[in-house]
Amino acid sequence: MLIVQLTDTHVQGPDVGVKDGIDNNALLAEAIGSINGERPRPDLVLATGDLTNDGRPEELDELLRLLDAIELPLAVIPGNHDDPGAFRAAFDMAWEADDHLSWVIELGPLSIIGLDCTVPDGAPHGDFDDTRAAWLADALARTADRPTLLALHHPPFASGIAAMDASRLRNADAFIAAVAAAPHVERVVCGHLHRPIIGVLTGGERPVPVTTCPATVLHPHLDLEPDTPLRLIEDPIGYQLHRYGPAGWVTNTRYIATGATPWTP
Repeated sequence: MLIVQLTDTHVQGPDVGVKDGIDNNALLAEAIGSINGERPRPDLVLATGDLTNDGRPEELDELLRLLDAIELPLAVIPGNHDDPGAFRAAFDMAWEADDHLSWVIELGPLSIIGLDCTVPDGAPHGDFDDTRAAWLADALARTADRPTLLALHHPPFASGIAAMDASRLRNADAFIAAVAAAPHVERVVCGHLHRPIIGVLTGGERPVPVTTCPATVLHPHLDLEPDTPLRLIEDPIGYQLHRYGPAGWVTNTRYIATGATPWTP
């Protein structure tokens, strides 16, 4: 199985164009063109939140117009920049809760859990509260007989980029314990940080790999000094390809909009 992870596209209204030196919408269109050209053909595009920049209706309309070009099945979870009510109405997902946009789907031999940990008041951090914990416990019980990929927007670890870690997942220890106690959860994938980062959740009964995906827009600069204010940088952008096979999981990052083309040496 081959799953594309697309995240933090921050689509803006159709009249915004270039802002801060880049055109978010044009870069998403370029990413979609690259995704449609992937070979072997992916089985799913998994979009992990902050798909709009401010959750405005015109941004959601533009997002839907752009995503309509994807030639593959699509599954989405919201991020803190998305409007949950509009998101629920716009996407044909089997949402399983009234107060958060979470779901479970089956894809070939896999189960995929989409966990919405966004905060209702639009705060930038995520929260693994009692409601989410109860829902996830039920979802993990239902998927116990299948290898499972778990997706959420906010990562459950500290990246070292202080300005971004201030808005990471709260009650992460409870999330880590829940995942570590479910041996069929083989990978956790996140967005939010805009950068490709690899971690291992070690706070439970067993280590679980967790990754974050690069955005298709600007990145936070990799400042690892404590208390450094947020700076942005135009690092390479792209998406990730999570491949599941007999040997387990392998994740590759596809960089786009670099101006480079492959050649045979």
